[in-house]
Amino acid sequence: MAIAITMEQIPKVVPVIKVIRVENATSRKHPRPDENGEPFSTENKQRYPHRTQQRHNARSRRRGASNNKSNQKDRGENKRKPLDSSIDAPSCSVCRQVDHPKYKCPKCRATYCSILCCRRHKDGLCEATKATIIETPNSKTLATTGVTSKYLTNDNVPMPLLSATASSASQRRKDEDDLDEGWKIDSTMTHAMQSSLWLRQELQDSGLRALITRIVNSSNTLDRDLHTAQERALQQAKDDHPMFQRFIDKLLVLSGVLERQREDSETTLETWLQQNNDGQHPLVLKALPRRIRHETTSSEKSSTVDDSSDGTTSESSDTSDGDESVA
Repeated sequence: MAIAITMEQIPKVVPVIKVIRVENATSRKHPRPDENGEPFSTENKQRYPHRTQQRHNARSRRRGASNNKSNQKDRGENKRKPLDSSIDAPSCSVCRQVDHPKYKCPKCRATYCSILCCRRHKDGLCEATKATIIETPNSKTLATTGVTSKYLTNDNVPMPLLSATASSASQRRKDEDDLDEGWKIDSTMTHAMQSSLWLRQELQDSGLRALITRIVNSSNTLDRDLHTAQERALQQAKDDHPMFQRFIDKLLVLSGVLERQREDSETTLETWLQQNNDGQHPLVLKALPRRIRHETTSSEKSSTVDDSSDGTTSESSDTSDGDESVA
């Protein structure tokens, strides 16, 4: 039913309309009424806690569903691509026959399958060892530099020289500790080699340095025949180059391992080293000096014998004096 309002009644009706709008706005803030028609107030929340929990669970389920949809969308965009079938599986870098090898080189990370392949890899296939090759003026061919070598011909001198510091100082100390007492290099040998003019002149030869570097950079591990690659390389250099054999003999004489014959002992050692001896007089192994410990023990024994003899004489003199006093 329509209500007619005159212009005079409008100022009186406006405040009433405002009150009704405020009441409607405040009523919307309250939750829906419960079964009894009462608004869901704080008292009803405490009276019916399961209803609030149900509403909370429903709200969290709706949020979780929306989050799952967004996550599925992201996973779909970032989905992994299938592996390329053209990529081959890793195989042994030495024999190329075994797939998925178990071992890797600690230097270049190359794979190998067995101990035999490991040795072959270390002998000449390791990229890290090849990276240590350095270019020096002496590593060029003798034909291009114009320098002649009496140990190697121009064709045998290699282009690169491997760094002689391939084996660390700790490894060299470990090797020296494993040697017996008579096989270690003492300070006397080191001083004799450092002060030799002949050795300095010989080491200027690039061919000799190439031979020494090749031997030093060989493997020092024992094989099945209980020999190392260094020993085989040293013996091969002696057999192939007679001048290198003479150099080794002179070096052993200089360090005191070998000694000259009597007919050569008249000349000084430095003069004899400068001479071109073609092995006319064979060298002999020098006898090792006696240890100081044995000498001290012998001197101690002699001193104890002297003390015992002095004691017996003093005792005899004391007994004789006692006899005379009794008499």
